[in-house]
Amino acid sequence: MRNILAFLFLFFSLVSNAEKYRLHGRVFDDSSLMTPVVDVSVSVIVDGKKDTTVVTNSWGSYSVFVPDSCEVVFSEFDITFVVLQVTPENIKDLTSKAHTVYLHELSKEIELDEFCFVHTATSRELTEKFIMPAKALTLTDIKGIDASNISDVLEQAVPGVEFSIGQNGTPVMNLQGMGGKDVLFLVDGEKMSGETMDNIDYDRLELNNVKRIEVIKGAASILYPEAIGGVVNIVTIDPYKNKVSASFNYRNHNEIRANTTAELVSKDQGISSLTSLSFHNRDTYTLQGKDLASTPVNVWGIKNLNVNEKLTIGLGKKPKLNFLLAKGGYYCETIDKQSYQGYNYFHQGANAGLKGSFVLNKFLSLWTSYYFDRYVKDYKYVDYDLPDKRKYENNRHSLNFILEYEKTSDLIRNLLKFGANLEYEYLLSDQFEFDLKPLIEAELNRLGITTDNYYYEIEGTPYKTHRQTTLNSCLVDVLTFKEYDFDLLYGLGLSSHSEYGAHFSPSVGLKKGLLRNKMTLRANYNRGTRNPNIKERYMDYDVGGLGMFRIVGNKDLTTEKSDNVSLSVNYDIIGRKNKFKADLFVNGFYHNKKNCIEGQFNVRKDTMKYINVGEVQLYGFDACTRFTIFRDWMVDLNYTFLKDSYSNVTFTTNRPHSGTVRFSYRKCIKKKYNFDVSLNGTIKGRNDSESYSYDANTGEMSIDKSETYPAYSVWKLNTTHSFVRVSNLELVFGIDNLFNYKPDRYDLVSCQSDGISLYGGVKYTF
Repeated sequence: MRNILAFLFLFFSLVSNAEKYRLHGRVFDDSSLMTPVVDVSVSVIVDGKKDTTVVTNSWGSYSVFVPDSCEVVFSEFDITFVVLQVTPENIKDLTSKAHTVYLHELSKEIELDEFCFVHTATSRELTEKFIMPAKALTLTDIKGIDASNISDVLEQAVPGVEFSIGQNGTPVMNLQGMGGKDVLFLVDGEKMSGETMDNIDYDRLELNNVKRIEVIKGAASILYPEAIGGVVNIVTIDPYKNKVSASFNYRNHNEIRANTTAELVSKDQGISSLTSLSFHNRDTYTLQGKDLASTPVNVWGIKNLNVNEKLTIGLGKKPKLNFLLAKGGYYCETIDKQSYQGYNYFHQGANAGLKGSFVLNKFLSLWTSYYFDRYVKDYKYVDYDLPDKRKYENNRHSLNFILEYEKTSDLIRNLLKFGANLEYEYLLSDQFEFDLKPLIEAELNRLGITTDNYYYEIEGTPYKTHRQTTLNSCLVDVLTFKEYDFDLLYGLGLSSHSEYGAHFSPSVGLKKGLLRNKMTLRANYNRGTRNPNIKERYMDYDVGGLGMFRIVGNKDLTTEKSDNVSLSVNYDIIGRKNKFKADLFVNGFYHNKKNCIEGQFNVRKDTMKYINVGEVQLYGFDACTRFTIFRDWMVDLNYTFLKDSYSNVTFTTNRPHSGTVRFSYRKCIKKKYNFDVSLNGTIKGRNDSESYSYDANTGEMSIDKSETYPAYSVWKLNTTHSFVRVSNLELVFGIDNLFNYKPDRYDLVSCQSDGISLYGGVKYTF
């Protein structure tokens, strides 16, 4: 009888323990804005295995049933940021009321940064996470690398990315076989103006106010079809409490970075402000390879100042307008070339924008924004008594809106989005053909003959200008079949250009969860189109001004088109009580790029002209894994294989094999001292390339020469020391290029480092 009673007691105990309770709440960006966050995953972990997973809706709400012994894990783009422990003792308190979760906790609790799936072209308003494989670089990654610029972050954390030295010592980017002109850089989802060699002025991108960097490879956005090579979106900080931080970092070549960031939040948390100020200095230095007969490369010294302001007014309690965001910034930089040319380059940038979110009814919401960005380059003469001379000016006006409709039933969730972007661009450049009229008028003025165009001489702008207007729009529908854990995305983008007419960009995405959401399969197709830019159409530049070599544009260029296909699988492993976590990711990709626009040399090598040279096929795969053990040890391994097939292209700088490695250890001692050490490696395989010559008379290409660039690896050791009791004092020390690697010669595909160097920095938060 006693055994029967014991059995019945155990049985009813198990039945009681099997009872489930409802846990519900909302997720917001931060406590000041009260902006709901869509598609945050809320997973219930029982005995180390996922039991159920739900996602937040357009209001940021979630509801999930939990047993009385489990862990509830909140995550965004597969990044864990909140882990809630449910026990029999606290189960009733946890489930008796709605919970509020703020994403600002992300910066404190990140364990995994894994692979998001297009979260933004204009933040999360347009596309769902699973459209294209991408990598989200978090504060933990940026700190572990202690990168001094955006190129350091991307090259050391993302396989398939390579920065090298181009003409005039400027950095040149290559992303998975695509050049910098095919990669779109965004700041909080907004495009930037200006161009230096193959992309924007990378010095404008400061890292002291960055929360996350999202990198998408391939044609990643329907709204921006010109980004056929990929998108790099920099997401800035959202303040959640009052604090001021100041940092100072010193590196080789007298490189100094000084930053100050002020985060202010009103007492009622309705208004927040983020103000950042940064100064950067670096002396001119020369890169000389181990082969002393090789040509040295000058890297010019710079001095720049970057000021940015982000003001947000949260109106979450009002039914119509959720929030208003105003932002603006100013940037100026002097590039020291006076000892060589008698003048310096002086670059300036200014931007301003306004953004709002509106709730129209239960099913409809609207995002709208206006953004202006201006970037100019001037000659500032030092050795001559001459006025400053404007050589380049690029202005960009952008008007955006996104309308979102969402309706959910017990079986299907339907999310329909319509977005549009109207863009006007103005460009003045000294690399366009001269307009002789203002030069003649300026000379007449000098002789005392009055004209109505005297301003040409004062402003120093005797160059032609060109303008273009582009309207991009898209319609995206996302269907989620809850019972089958299956998602379908399909959409169509339309790009209408003032010179090249309309082009369509279809997109299809499939997502399927398997093994109780431990495994996720994805398949995607995207079409991208890039119209020839103003420079490629109208350039007529005498390099050096001696009539020996010219770069010429082509008004007859046609639109580039790129078809992108990717297949990926993601597998998560979570050990008991989160003591071990691992993520395995493999993504295969294929890019077919037609009507490629490239600059081609003629047989005499005295002219390079932009032409449509044919077709490029790129294919390969990414294999990545990250695992953490006991929350202290982390290993991150990434490998990319890339194969290309070119048709009549100048040369390829793609390395078939590349990878990144990171080993890190984190330790907290008595909650007073935090120690982080990481070893970061960038590995590049051998590259065999061919260069071609173009015969303008026959239209035929011929191989000019073949070259082999050797494999290499560069390693970096970084340590961070945080003293919690000393008002958040943080010290950074490290060794760059740990094994003192230097190439035989510096060229287009060599590394930018000139050998081993030490660096150090300090950060203090008030």
